[in-house]
Amino acid sequence: MNYYLYILYLVYYIMLQVGANAGIVGMTKEHLGLALALSVPVFVVVTKIDMCPPNVLQDTLRLLVRILKSPGCRKVPVMVKYTDDVVVSATNFVSER
Repeated sequence: MNYYLYILYLVYYIMLQVGANAGIVGMTKEHLGLALALSVPVFVVVTKIDMCPPNVLQDTLRLLVRILKSPGCRKVPVMVKYTDDVVVSATNFVSER
């Protein structure tokens, strides 16, 4: 008799990492689409902001906000800059948006 072990992985949330200097590339959009298709909460971390020109950073953030607010995504972007913002975001993170 064959016994198979099935392991169930539960994904509670997905962290999407975006390099500020590279911007939003195709793979970023694909991973966001997968998270949306699976109905998994997503948070985005923008990295490398110290080595990125200010205008490129602003363009990346602007595009990110536009994608998150788009009809296909319908997310509410929250910019976290301070510790208090983390607490507010964490308490509201359980919502679908």
